Amino acid sequence: MSDIFTRLLIFQIVLEIIQATLGAGLCFGPLKWRRGLLTATAATWGVFVGLVCGLILGGDGDIIILLILIGLIAFPILTYIHPGVNRFMLGFIVGSKLLYMLTTVLAKEGAMDLSGAISLPLILGAVVGIALAAWTQMRISAFILSCSFLGASQIAPVISEWANRLIYGFTGDISYLFDPVDLIFAFFKIELTDQWALIAMIIFMIIGCKKHFHRLQQAGIAPDTPIIGFEVPKSSNDQ
Repeated sequence: MSDIFTRLLIFQIVLEIIQATLGAGLCFGPLKWRRGLLTATAATWGVFVGLVCGLILGGDGDIIILLILIGLIAFPILTYIHPGVNRFMLGFIVGSKLLYMLTTVLAKEGAMDLSGAISLPLILGAVVGIALAAWTQMRISAFILSCSFLGASQIAPVISEWANRLIYGFTGDISYLFDPVDLIFAFFKIELTDQWALIAMIIFMIIGCKKHFHRLQQAGIAPDTPIIGFEVPKSSNDQ
């Protein structure tokens, strides 16, 4: 039994290292590294849209699978062909993450039911994505803030978890390690936040923004450069 727990602990540590590494890439690495996150989100949306279309059309299992595969392939491609889809993905990720940071805390405090805490950020995140898709004047400064936030929000939960583990080691209070609400949110891959996560996220965002703006200055790119020309330089759409 001890061997099993040891392996699980090692597995958890490896996952946290990967999560923090990906976050560091988004927060401090070149802006183009964000494309991996956008691609993964686009693929998820493609699967969702394909499934919904299949259910609406009332198709059998083979038709639904076909539509899911089409969405899985088409959405990531559209993300880099059409600037509007690119901005939608960015808005959805940032909008839903920001709202989850609020709703998870409210749910843990009993001020909000779990179904609303899970579904509301997804709905409003989609609304934010649609708004950004229609906003053709979005600047690279907003793009940098978004990247820094996404990266910092990946690193911060890891910092928070280790801070709580250390506190548990000193106090023996099991609540620092486990909260029943945390388990429910974890099932939906939602990153919870607390005071440690907020502090860490703010610090990493400040450092990440500073590095990104410094790189732009070295490259001779103004902060008010339209994101269309930077992110999809070959496209003439929305110019």
